[in-house]
Amino acid sequence: MNLLAVLPLVFCGFALLALAMPRHADDVLAREFARGTRLLLRGIGAAALVLTLFACIRLAGPSAGATAWCGLLLPAALAVGLVLTYRPHALLWMLPVGVAVGTVLLADIIQ
Repeated sequence: MNLLAVLPLVFCGFALLALAMPRHADDVLAREFARGTRLLLRGIGAAALVLTLFACIRLAGPSAGATAWCGLLLPAALAVGLVLTYRPHALLWMLPVGVAVGTVLLADIIQ
């Protein structure tokens, strides 16, 4: 049971939450999203974080899973912050790659 498989999906959750902010969307895409799109991005980003919490709990049990999930939040948030600071356009390809890699890794582990 490798909890690091959850890290790409935590990264994607934080990236979606960041893109829901007008400032970051403008940095990454050179435009802002409409209010409805921002709400959708917030909802999907928050849902991704909650689902990764449940995945960690499923992999390691309630107490260890919740603790590991909290430990995964820091590097994922730091990575999103660094990408937004130094290479904001890289988020456009990192987001789909993170979803694909995270989904494949989790599907292999949870089976």
